[in-house]
Amino acid sequence: MSQEAPQPNGRPHGGGARPDAGIRVAALSAALLVGTAALAPVVAGHPVIHANGLLPPWLLAVLFAACAIFTVEIEIRREAHAFTFSEIPLTIALYLASPVALVVSRAIGEMAVVVPKQRSARKVMFNFALFTFESVAALAVFGVLCHTADITQPRTWLAAVAAVLAADVVGWTSVSTVIAWHGGEREALTTMVVGVGTAVANTSLALAASLLIHFNSAAAILLVVIGGVLYAAYHGYSALAQRYASLHLLYDFTRAVSGARRAESVLTAILEQVRRALRADIAEIVLVGLDGERCLRMRLSGDADVTSEMVDAGGPFWDRVVQRHEVLLVTPDGRRFARRSSARAELLDDFGVRDLAVAPLYGEEGVAGYLLVADRLNEGATFDSGDGRLLEALANHAGVALENGRLIDRVAREVREREYQAAHDALTGLANRTSFVDRVSDALNRSGNDGVAVMLMDLDRFKDVNDTLGHDTGDEVLSLVASRLSGALGDSATVARLGGDEFAIVVPGIADVETAQEVANQARSVLVPPFALRGVSLEIAGSIGITVAPLHGADAHTLLKRADIAMYSAKREPSGIAVYDAETDENTVTRLALVGALREAIERRQLQVYYQPKVRISDEHVVGAEALVRWFHPEHGFMSPDVFVAIAERTGLIGPLTRLVAREAIAQCKEWNDNGYDMSIAVNLSALGLLDMSTPDLFADLLAEIGLEPSKLTLEITETTIMEPARSVAAIERLAALGVRLSIDDFGTGYSSLSHLQRLPVQEIKVDRSFVMTMGANESDAAIVKSIVDLGHNLGLKVVAEGVEDRVSWDLLARQCCDIAQGYFMSRPIPADAFNEWLQGWEPRRIEPITQLERAVTAIGHWR
Repeated sequence: MSQEAPQPNGRPHGGGARPDAGIRVAALSAALLVGTAALAPVVAGHPVIHANGLLPPWLLAVLFAACAIFTVEIEIRREAHAFTFSEIPLTIALYLASPVALVVSRAIGEMAVVVPKQRSARKVMFNFALFTFESVAALAVFGVLCHTADITQPRTWLAAVAAVLAADVVGWTSVSTVIAWHGGEREALTTMVVGVGTAVANTSLALAASLLIHFNSAAAILLVVIGGVLYAAYHGYSALAQRYASLHLLYDFTRAVSGARRAESVLTAILEQVRRALRADIAEIVLVGLDGERCLRMRLSGDADVTSEMVDAGGPFWDRVVQRHEVLLVTPDGRRFARRSSARAELLDDFGVRDLAVAPLYGEEGVAGYLLVADRLNEGATFDSGDGRLLEALANHAGVALENGRLIDRVAREVREREYQAAHDALTGLANRTSFVDRVSDALNRSGNDGVAVMLMDLDRFKDVNDTLGHDTGDEVLSLVASRLSGALGDSATVARLGGDEFAIVVPGIADVETAQEVANQARSVLVPPFALRGVSLEIAGSIGITVAPLHGADAHTLLKRADIAMYSAKREPSGIAVYDAETDENTVTRLALVGALREAIERRQLQVYYQPKVRISDEHVVGAEALVRWFHPEHGFMSPDVFVAIAERTGLIGPLTRLVAREAIAQCKEWNDNGYDMSIAVNLSALGLLDMSTPDLFADLLAEIGLEPSKLTLEITETTIMEPARSVAAIERLAALGVRLSIDDFGTGYSSLSHLQRLPVQEIKVDRSFVMTMGANESDAAIVKSIVDLGHNLGLKVVAEGVEDRVSWDLLARQCCDIAQGYFMSRPIPADAFNEWLQGWEPRRIEPITQLERAVTAIGHWR
């Protein structure tokens, strides 16, 4: 059983061809022809092998051609090899034909079958040289070993077997060499081993047939009948074996493809298995995109990796396969596709293949693409209807596997998304609280002695942004803050959003407070540029609390908790940054409890507004009052405003608190004026309230709702609040545009400069009580008060002295021409009802000194 020569034209089936393989094949062909010429004299001069001539040359050529047509195809690894039964006519010809008839008949018979299937002249020449050399080599060995041509002699049988094996060895060696040159070394050796047994069996069968013909030529009829029966049996066995092989291929295909979990792995497995099942060199899968215009094409060819690319939809068989769901076979003889050879040749030339088969690939919603194989590994055979049915079955299985792969991918993607969502903030994409705690713990575990800095930042007055511009704008601000922080701090830092307007930062490798403060300053500086949203320029500030491990804690929860405590301290610092201090942590639980109690007190209007009169010194006329908030806690009793106002500023309650006090104070002032008292009301405005863009609208709405003239309202702003000129001037100008009066409270504590004071649209300054209360006993304080009074008058401002506690202070202020006095000398802060009674009994020029008890209370502490 000889092997048909492989393709020596640079496209091998087992591996990549070497660049000089074609030249070597040509050289081998020439060597075989030289060997034929060398052995020809030996064969021509041998007397034994010239004694036969019973078999006509034409019949011998027909036998060789029939053996070349009816081949056996064996797949070894990925290599398909076609074996012929040429040993049978070769053995018969050794006894019954002349040497010339043998050589010529074999060359004509086998080349008549091989040449039409070949496009390469090099391969045609190689096959011709191989066939002639095999024939001459067999004749030479037979002539050397056999001294008689008597077929009845058993020793001649051994000579015939040796001659045929010699010819086969020549064929196997030559073909294996060519396979090795084309990258198929292991397949070549396997091919030789497989062919030995079949060669001996075919030679033995041929000897038996030769004996029958020798004794009775009519026995050839029996041989034809037996041969037909055997061929029919072989054909039936082949069909049955093919069915079994197809089932086995389907099983292997399903198992291999089902073992892939991801869609990409499924596609690769489909290509590998389909190429193996159809014994093709090329396998290709095309998936139609959602738009129907672009497709994903993946191809597996030779020993190369799978390649993929996006291509336009369409092609010569697109309509028939994708639109009409047909299975197409495009073969060299034009079966199943085009009747005209021109169309067939153009299609195969466009693809650069010898033959191909295409089947539609089905998905959940119809045809999702197609599956293609091309270049059958054995050129002696091409795709047939059985291959088409097999490809269609594989395509159906592939469609199911692909949908399962896509489903697995979709589930895996959803799992990844859920994991991401569980660890990240949905609005900003930053790590959430759970993920942040884990990252702090990881940083602590990896840090060793390098340290870890944990910071907590809270945006100041962010609630007012939501209340004024809406939560959509607030969300945009949070997203922008997250983006700025992430971009400014780099990859070494992890930024998280813990909720609301709270952000957290962890930076590994920081063990000292100074370096942590530098990072905090960098983080806070990203908020300096205003946020331009919806035509409004928003100025956002933040307060940052800092903790450093191991100085302030050794675990994530402790560091985060203490950074939160430090953050509340930072709200009282001008820099907006504070490092954790254990002393500030003493009453943390109490403060947290007070937050809820304060919120409830504001909502239930349990806070009270007290009023302290403001008296004009020149005529002792009551010109107004200052509204002061008081809170009497059910457990803790009287709460200092310094305590609960600071809590309100840290927790976002300062807005509701300001609104509550302002409403009651304006309403009370309106009542006084309606009752014939020409009075104004003063309301303290915190630093947060001053810079809050919604504050002007708040007071404008209240004045309009209650019906009080804006000039009757004075807003008192502490001198420490206006220490940032760029921001404070703009805020004060917005309030001044309402027509209300503005007063600088606690003046003289040293923050304001004269140039700054000149630019502020204020009408009044209030001398800090620390100077007024002691001016009667301290000449320095009296001098300071006089300087402030003169400064205010020179700037055209009214001057109010608060903290007037006795007649001495009153008289000194009168001599210094101070405008207005406020303090216990006239009245302590009292509720509205008591103030109304006091107002009705007030008579100018009847001021009495305060009692000793009142002096004692003043010495203990003045609750503003």
